[in-house]
Amino acid sequence: MIEQAKNNLLSDDWDVQLKASSVLSENCTKEIFDFLIALLESKDHGIKNIVALTLRDIGDSNAVDPLMVAICYKENFNFNGTLVYALQTLDCSQKLKELFEIMFYQGYEPALMASMILDEQVFEFTKQNILDILVEWEDIKINNEKCPMYEDKKEMIQRDIDGFASYLQ
Repeated sequence: MIEQAKNNLLSDDWDVQLKASSVLSENCTKEIFDFLIALLESKDHGIKNIVALTLRDIGDSNAVDPLMVAICYKENFNFNGTLVYALQTLDCSQKLKELFEIMFYQGYEPALMASMILDEQVFEFTKQNILDILVEWEDIKINNEKCPMYEDKKEMIQRDIDGFASYLQ
């Protein structure tokens, strides 16, 4: 059953993939988890998406770092919204700077997902973390070509920046 589910996860049929995802998430072992993490390197965006959804369902925060790496792969730009969505159910409390970097340097959908995570989770950070984020944001406001879809995202980013900057007072 598990081996069949692993094979079905690689199917081109979305319904078959969803059923396989359900089987794998309900029966997750270290072997299954490692199998899913390895698939984050797939060239097939559909497979990465179903893997991200499976990892989201499993809810194991050990997936945070591999998801963050996959989100930032240049090849995944404009195809990484689901990868960020998967982070929403995981503990990102140590990833404040990385979530802001997603907002700064990824497309609109990943930025929106990152903003939702910033709104929903509690983060551990230092004053210096906030200062570093503020410096990076000020640079982007001067050189907004660094930020894809800057005009579309700037108000959302500024709102989140303001929320965390208030901790400096």
